[in-house]
Formats: sequence, C-alpha cells, structure tokens
Amino acid sequence: MDSALALFEELSVRDVVLLNAMINVQIGEFDMALEGELHNGRVIHGFVMKMEYDLGVAISNALIDMYRKCKWIGDALKIFWAMVDKDICIEDFHEQSGDHDGTLRLFDEMLHVGVRPDLVTATAILRACAHLAALRLGREIHGCIIVNGLAKDLEDVMLNNAVMDMDAECRSMTDAHLVFSSLRYKDVASWNIMIMGYGMNGYGNEALEMLLCMCESQLRPDEVTFVGILSACNHVGLVSQGRELFAEMEPKNVMIPTIEHYISVLDILGRAAQLEEAYELAVTMPIEANPVFYVLMSNVYGAADRYEDVSDRDMRVDVRLLLDQFLGVGGKSLSSDDPEQGAAWSNASAMEM
Repeated sequence: MDSALALFEELSVRDVVLLNAMINVQIGEFDMALEGELHNGRVIHGFVMKMEYDLGVAISNALIDMYRKCKWIGDALKIFWAMVDKDICIEDFHEQSGDHDGTLRLFDEMLHVGVRPDLVTATAILRACAHLAALRLGREIHGCIIVNGLAKDLEDVMLNNAVMDMDAECRSMTDAHLVFSSLRYKDVASWNIMIMGYGMNGYGNEALEMLLCMCESQLRPDEVTFVGILSACNHVGLVSQGRELFAEMEPKNVMIPTIEHYISVLDILGRAAQLEEAYELAVTMPIEANPVFYVLMSNVYGAADRYEDVSDRDMRVDVRLLLDQFLGVGGKSLSSDDPEQGAAWSNASAMEM
C-alpha cells in the first residue's frame, strides 16, 4: 500500500482510471480510520449533492454503508427512505449498526413500499426482536415467513435458530425447546442457543443435560458452547461442575480456554467465596487479562476485605499487588472513585453485565 501511494504521488498525470484504482485499493483500509473519516465522508456526500449526481442504488448504498458503520443511523435511514429503488440488505444493517429499533423501522418501510423480504432479511428481523424482547412481534413475523412461503424448508436451521434465540431472550424456554425438538437436523449453533438460553434463564441442570445430549449426538462443543455452559454453572452456583468442565476443556475437547472462559470460572469461584482458588487461577492464567477480568479481580479483592485472619490479610495484599500490576497503576488505589480509572471501570462493568 505504501509503495503504491508513493508511486502515485510521483505521477504528474493522473487519469480517472488511475484515481479509481487507488480508491478501490484503499477501500480495505476504511475500517481502521472510521472515527476520523466521518467528516470526510459527509464532505463527499455534500459534493455529490452539490454536483447533482444521480443518487442511484450503488451510491445510495455506499452512503448508507458509511453512515451505519460510523453509527449515524438516522442519516443512513434518511438516505434509504429517499431511495426510489430500495436494494439494501437488512441483515448487514442490523449486524453492523446494532440499532435494533432502526432495523424494525427499516423492515416496516420495506413492507410499506412493497419490497418483499427474503428469508435472510426476515431472520435478521427475528434477531432484532430477540434483542428487544419483542416476543409477540417476533412470532407474528415468524408466522408471516411461513404463510408467505419465505422458508422453502420449514426445517431451515438458520430460521429456527433465530426463533429459538428469540424465545430464549424472551424467557420462553418451553417454546424454544419445542422448536429445538422439532428439528431433524441441529447444528452446533442450535445446541449453543439452547445451552446459553437455559443458563441465562436460571436452568443450570437443564443446560448440563443439553451439553450431555450434544456430546451423545457426536457433535463437538466449540468455544461458545463452553462460554454458555460455564455461564450456566455461574448463574445457579454449580461450582464443582464448572470446575470440572473447565478442567476438561483442553485435555478432553482439545480446546484452549480463552479469556471469556477464565472470566466465567473466576466469577464462579468469586461468587462461591473460593478466594484462594480464584487468586491461583488469576496468577497462573497463561493469557492476557482484559477489563472485565480486572473488575472481577477487584470483586475478589473486595470479598477478601471481609476476612480478618492472617492468611486472608496476606492474600488481600497479594491480590491488590496483582491488580496494580494488571492495571499498570504502580500502587495507586484500585477504586472506581479514582478519576483516572472511573471511565474504564464503568465500561468494564457494563461489559460484565
């Protein structure tokens, strides 16, 4: 890239073909400069409007893509609503913007102007309903999918996974299980949705049973599976089961634990007041910690403060030194009241929830 730019700068004559080539070459660099380039994007948008260029599908979609990636969802929707020929993938809009309400508004507009959604679009809408816990709307959309023949195969895994995820997010595990049981073919994502759904709704034993059935079906659990099952153990206090599952990850499933798995186990141990074991896990962890891990270690430190015997006091000092080392604060007080750390703690706390 640098060599191409250097050569480009040396050229005295630059035609349209060359300029287009340089623009296309640098498209891949766009994501790394999103924060600083919104202004330039708006300038280009203004230039297009000033020159009265035809905002066809290609240009409009490019502008929508720019605004949604920069989180300016309102402007993206304005361009969409002004388009004569609407040709946009709602799935991309939902995945990249994270604006669930905007996704539903966009879907409503598509129906209003007579654009027939495909199965991928409808599935994205179901995911938006899941995030918003809009169970009734999601079921209506699911019914429309079936009635209008959008799902050529009612066994479509992608569609049914979206329905199960919506039911689980809306605390309707009975309905999620009905859909799951009706599937002749279940992929890893299907099992993961059920395991995570049972876990976050407080059904730890059911999550463990689901994991056992998954293994019996000859499907190998993946990293997401273990995040889900460890989270389930954490939610209902299954400490010994969580320990065993974590210990079996690498030798039995040939899977190296990630920071998300360590966070789950640390939380399990912290909630069970297994402070020494939590400390041992932290000091022997072979991977780099992240802000959520810092918050949980701080909770372990806070829990240790409630104990008064000598060994616990020694551990309090060790935990504090460990946290100071993690955060690189050189002995500063680990407190969310510290103005230099307040924002970081707030962000990490939000991530933990």
